[in-house]
Amino acid sequence: MPAWNEKYSDVSNAASANARRVFVVIGRQPNFFVRFLIFLVAAAIFGLMLLMILPILVIGALALGVLWLYVWIRLKLARWRQPNGPLDQRHNVRVIERDENG
Repeated sequence: MPAWNEKYSDVSNAASANARRVFVVIGRQPNFFVRFLIFLVAAAIFGLMLLMILPILVIGALALGVLWLYVWIRLKLARWRQPNGPLDQRHNVRVIERDENG
């Protein structure tokens, strides 16, 4: 039969192992200067990525604007070329409008 305090010693040993683990994990964390250096490296990488992506976004926006302008002008010209529009080149054309009944 186990001793009355054997279960207590198992729990206390487990608790002390967890407490030791907490101190070991805290001790392994980088200090302020290492964290600041990691931040600077991450910021530099982010900045370089931004410098590469930003021109692509600007060129894409310009291309989209040019395409939008092209379609807008094309639609305007198509409306102007419709019958009786400003660019309709027919002259002296009579349009006979017929009734639906007759």
